[in-house]
Amino acid sequence: MSVGNPPASGFSGLCRPRGSRSLFLPISVTAAGLFYARVVDLVGRTRDLLDAWNENGPEAIGQFAHDDVVLVEGEDLLERDTIFGRAAVVDRLRDRLALVGSSTAALRSVDQLAADRVLADMDLRFEGRVSGVEGDFRMVHLYTWADGLLSRIEEFRDPTSARGLVGAWDLVDWQPRGDSVGRLIYSGDGLMTAFLAGPDGFSDALAYSGTWELRGGEQVVHHVSLATRESFVGKDLVRAVSWEGADLVLTTPPTRDGVVNVLRWRREGD
Repeated sequence: MSVGNPPASGFSGLCRPRGSRSLFLPISVTAAGLFYARVVDLVGRTRDLLDAWNENGPEAIGQFAHDDVVLVEGEDLLERDTIFGRAAVVDRLRDRLALVGSSTAALRSVDQLAADRVLADMDLRFEGRVSGVEGDFRMVHLYTWADGLLSRIEEFRDPTSARGLVGAWDLVDWQPRGDSVGRLIYSGDGLMTAFLAGPDGFSDALAYSGTWELRGGEQVVHHVSLATRESFVGKDLVRAVSWEGADLVLTTPPTRDGVVNVLRWRREGD
């Protein structure tokens, strides 16, 4: 991390497949995952993890992690790397504290994003009086759990990046318009496509495509190069980003008539 953004002393996670057992049960993988999520309270497990961190620091990781846990360090942190193995992860976190001083995590929120993934948004409070790194700094951790233990930890600086926009999204609600259908696709290489229409799937249709970028984790900008409406071509469409659970909410600036459009999207397949 740069001097202005001290390193996380904690952890986070992104989904990684693990070995699976053959079960002779007529249920889908998704259904099995959701059943597991209900049996194991992963949000509560995450809170317990952070409470243990506040009490015991890096040593707390041992009781919550698989032997082969992976730590993926984010950009702009003190170091950027991928660390493999529980002992190596604990050593890396212990080294960080030696550089910046002790820290505690004050949670902003904890959200379950999928059957095995939990996002923890927090302020890390550093007490690095010797290093000069002192105060509250926001950090977002994404944890992947397997069998009640951490299998992957990934670090981010804002919740939008941690949740991830890349993928296909289906329109769930459009206020104040009402019944509509739509699909929004963000690719990992910066391309995007949007389609909106009436409930029949074709009336009053609007489609456009171009590139996209995040600004500060709070806005997404669609740089439009192709569209079914001439007025959209060459425009930068700015949308405020927020979340309702795992749903992505994009809010437009007010129109000339003062109308604000709020579109709620759900990741395809969820």
